[in-house]
Amino acid sequence: MPPAAAGARLPIMTRWLTALVLIALLAAGAYGVKIRWLAPKPVPVRITVAVMAPVEETVTASSVGTVKPVREVVCSAEVTGKILRIHAREGDRVRAGAQTIEIDHADTDARRAAAQADIAVARAELARARVASRNAEEEYSLIEHQRRESVISEQERLRAKAARDAATEAIPVAEARVAQLEAMLRTLDVALARATITAPFDGTVTQLWVEEGESVTPGARLCEVMDLSRNHVRAPIDEVDIGKVRLGQPVRLQFEAFPGETISSTVTLITPLITTAIEKNRTAEIEAPLDDPGGRYKVGMSTDVTVVTASKPTGLAIPTKSIRDRTTVLVVVDGRIVSRRIQAGLANWATTEILEGVTAGEQVVSLLDLEEAEEVEGREAVITGTETMPEAK
Repeated sequence: MPPAAAGARLPIMTRWLTALVLIALLAAGAYGVKIRWLAPKPVPVRITVAVMAPVEETVTASSVGTVKPVREVVCSAEVTGKILRIHAREGDRVRAGAQTIEIDHADTDARRAAAQADIAVARAELARARVASRNAEEEYSLIEHQRRESVISEQERLRAKAARDAATEAIPVAEARVAQLEAMLRTLDVALARATITAPFDGTVTQLWVEEGESVTPGARLCEVMDLSRNHVRAPIDEVDIGKVRLGQPVRLQFEAFPGETISSTVTLITPLITTAIEKNRTAEIEAPLDDPGGRYKVGMSTDVTVVTASKPTGLAIPTKSIRDRTTVLVVVDGRIVSRRIQAGLANWATTEILEGVTAGEQVVSLLDLEEAEEVEGREAVITGTETMPEAK
């Protein structure tokens, strides 16, 4: 080939090679763009750092608890009559035994006075019978002596004996009459006492259902007396949780009327029966005393009740909302989301103790922002915020 022809070919080959290189570069760029376009997008997550902290297990009442007095009594009428006098109104403090309500007892008073008069007569008759019996006994003794000396006849002795026997037999009859009238008097005293309603203990009249002049019958509610010096909270615990509750366990009380405040107490009573009134929500009740000398927490107030069933001074804790089915959590490792199986320990609505699967300082993902936790494992994470550990109150 002539030198001129060979020289002409070289520029053509160079142009082809340059074109091929450019095509390869464009193809590689396009592939890279495709890879980046199709690759999963980073997942925005919020995280909480696993830390060592106090941990506890709690049981929450299935519905709000209620403040109740330790002692309360509804006083009811035991006799028929009109309300004669009301001695204590709603809100009045009363002493044990003090009159609160008086039902008209004029008829009982009259019958009692008559019974007392009858008793006086009967006792006088009894006294006379005893005197007559003694006299008849003495008379018979004298006649008996005279008969032995043949001073009097046998017929006279028999008459004296009959008189003595009759006088002796009259005594138990008179005694029975006195006992009968005394029993009647005691019955009237009971009726009189029932006509006067007294406070069963030192307390406060909290409700009054009658007015003076109103007629009542046995069983009618008259007033309610409560001992407001000592109150407690009573709350229902679901049957699935009641097995964890023990006497003496700490209780936390939070009142809607006083937001932000927490009152400490203890479990002092667990009712022995499960309430079955509502089939889908069977509960037992607990009681916790409420130290309230100033009367700040009113009877009937509602309160959230939490029982601390177990606790440790320190343990590795993460938010309960970060755990799936109590078995799995997601953590961020080297910028990517990794699934971990865990072993949970003490838990409550806010925090859960982790016994295995997570170490202190690791970043645990909040599941609240994730629709399907299974689809994010291995993907790149973009941390949008760091949450502090919640506190159970």
